[in-house]
Amino acid sequence: MAAEVMAGELGLDLWRIQASQLQDPYVGETEQRISALFKSLKGCHAVILLDEVDNFLSDRSRDASTAKLHNQSMVNTFLRELDVFDGILVFTTNLSGDLDPAVERRIPYRLCFPLPGEVERFRIWQNLWRDSIPQDGSVDLNELARRFSFPGGLIRNAFLAACQRGAEEGRMSQQVFLEACLEEDESRLKRETSRKIRGFAA
Repeated sequence: MAAEVMAGELGLDLWRIQASQLQDPYVGETEQRISALFKSLKGCHAVILLDEVDNFLSDRSRDASTAKLHNQSMVNTFLRELDVFDGILVFTTNLSGDLDPAVERRIPYRLCFPLPGEVERFRIWQNLWRDSIPQDGSVDLNELARRFSFPGGLIRNAFLAACQRGAEEGRMSQQVFLEACLEEDESRLKRETSRKIRGFAA
């Protein structure tokens, strides 16, 4: 969303590229894709969003796998291309601490997006809600915002899950929302036991 705002303010298009699209299981193919990408970007008038860069720009010194040389070659190729790139490139990652130090040194600006507070969470719930949705009168978005400290993406997940349940029952209720939120919260806790999620962009 921040990249969209940036592009809009500059009067440029936004081109979004998934970092995973650059990766190829065959040796040398990923490097060719990276070079081809940067070649295609020369002279373009757009903000380039490279999403989830930690997928292939992770710290080379931590890589103990058999693919270490391949990963080093990928990062090296990307760094060479980045050094001569003269456009606007936005990286996103939830794992900023995992980026290769040489990549980090080439990022002049960093934006960290903290989790939304209760007021922001309430506004997100409000933006998703529509008065035309049938309900039994018990829906309390304030309670949901206060009780569940979700980022926007999880709020949306819970909202959509609740809508599916509500459609089956014929109307929305606070109980339907609470059940969807509790399931999303349980799922989140399982995902976060092994790593700390941090917002990062540049």
